[in-house]
Amino acid sequence: MSKTVRVHDPATGKIHTIPAAELAPGMVEADVEGVGRVWINSAAVKGGGELKHPPFEPELRDFIEREIQKPLAEVWSKTLAQWEDNFRHDAEPEQEIGLWCRIAERFAEFSKSEGLNQAQRQECFAIMLHCSTVPPEQILEVVTLKTLTREQAQRAIEAYLKTKD
Repeated sequence: MSKTVRVHDPATGKIHTIPAAELAPGMVEADVEGVGRVWINSAAVKGGGELKHPPFEPELRDFIEREIQKPLAEVWSKTLAQWEDNFRHDAEPEQEIGLWCRIAERFAEFSKSEGLNQAQRQECFAIMLHCSTVPPEQILEVVTLKTLTREQAQRAIEAYLKTKD
């Protein structure tokens, strides 16, 4: 029997139970006040509400473009303005920027070392994105493999989780 997860819909307040393998890209596990630990659509959380931070300095925008937006452009097509807007809505933008830098760096390194094609890079990105929100042992329950082998997917997880020397 496959593992099931609880999914919360903030618009209706309802909770549904679905197989973990059916979680859509962009779903993250979170503690929701009054609900508990559930999966939610990250788009329903990010970008909403008031901006928490002023516009970024040009140096920080250049950094985000160089280290996050460009390396991820083919698998997560957001403009620099969209990246900045999302970070400005975040309570801790420095942490979020650091997290995305790690995803972008590990993704670029692994894709290059494995010689992945475009479809494989997209799947690799999904794995690494989930590495930032899901316990390692659950990632392959959440991401359905279509183009990567299970061994490649496991190496992608290990590449994301490794500590730098």
